[in-house]
Amino acid sequence: MVGGQETTTNLIGNGLLILLRTPGALERLRADPSAIPTAIEKLLRYESPSQHTARLAPDDVVPLVNPSVRARR
Repeated sequence: MVGGQETTTNLIGNGLLILLRTPGALERLRADPSAIPTAIEKLLRYESPSQHTARLAPDDVVPLVNPSVRARR
């Protein structure tokens, strides 16, 4: 398997689904193809292609809003 293949596939699928569900956005991209690079960046943030990434806190964290996060190693 080549690294990045799954995330690329998911990005394309998620982005296509979003654009098909929001025809106005798709029409704007068709009218102005120069906006495609920016749209890709926004789609990455809106619907991340890697949603099952586990993250462990190396140290205890006390955020300003949410409850504390205990360190896991």
